[in-house]
Amino acid sequence: MHGSISNKKKQDLRAKDLAHKIHREMYDIYRGYKYVPMGEASSLMIPVTVGCDYSRCKFCDLNHDLPFRIVEPDKLEKILSLQSEFYTLRERKPKRAVLLHANPFALSGKRLLEISALVRRYLPFVENFGCFSRVDAVLAKGQDELRQLKAAGFDSLTLGIESGSDKVLSLQDKGVTVAKTRTALEKLRQAGIRYSFYIVLGLGGEDLSAEHQEETAKLINSSQPEEVFFLSLVMFKNAVLVKELRAGNFKRMRPLDCMQEAASIIEKIKIPLIVNGSHKNNIFSFKGRLPEQKELLLEKLYAEIAAYSENEAFKRDVRRWKYWPNE
Repeated sequence: MHGSISNKKKQDLRAKDLAHKIHREMYDIYRGYKYVPMGEASSLMIPVTVGCDYSRCKFCDLNHDLPFRIVEPDKLEKILSLQSEFYTLRERKPKRAVLLHANPFALSGKRLLEISALVRRYLPFVENFGCFSRVDAVLAKGQDELRQLKAAGFDSLTLGIESGSDKVLSLQDKGVTVAKTRTALEKLRQAGIRYSFYIVLGLGGEDLSAEHQEETAKLINSSQPEEVFFLSLVMFKNAVLVKELRAGNFKRMRPLDCMQEAASIIEKIKIPLIVNGSHKNNIFSFKGRLPEQKELLLEKLYAEIAAYSENEAFKRDVRRWKYWPNE
């Protein structure tokens, strides 16, 4: 009895040590700034790329000056080896892995297939893969290539669509058009790869808010994603959009107006999907399945909107995003 307890303690201590080593290796790569799609929070993180290969969206500064690069093969294998040892000490093993960082799908289909094979060599319990992807990364792959990736376990992607308006996408220098977005999503559908995407509330500012709402709802209805993540625009300290704001070229939406945009878009959605507004950028959280919970979800949203004055909502965001008062 005492021996088995002692062995259990040894295993726990070894697992704790391995977890610390994995954390240190990840920190060495990402300097603490790694992030995953909201729907992949419980997936096993595999470091594949660092940063974003595009990095020209005016509103974004997520990568904290981390230039895009591919994680070195020996570094990747070192982390996979540590993860393999860690999970030999754990009964519960993750069946799903998420590739890091902003756009791992930019890698060639051949390289992604090699990575999936490598992951399974170290972690044979992993069955499926997901990751962030830009629209142009999907467009760069042929249909046969996408089908091969689907067969290898790449069954779902998360895309930063941001808006269904070409004017908003152009304003933010997103680098793609709505037509290209529709083509990319259709390619994924034909390959059997599921997809969800992000929408940024307030991305068009005051001037393009109505168009942003209308055209985004149209895109959602026609593209039929599994889940749509809503998050309010945040003025990242070093984002190009901050300069536009200070120059008077962009009129930022107030926090409650962003929530009003969310409600307006949801009202216009006519297809079944999950609406997820639980991102911390929003002044309050909302989530529901449409159409079953649409009425309840909208009721909650409008009640929350009515409960906060614009001044209270602004003060709340100032406390969370300290640099806002300096803009």
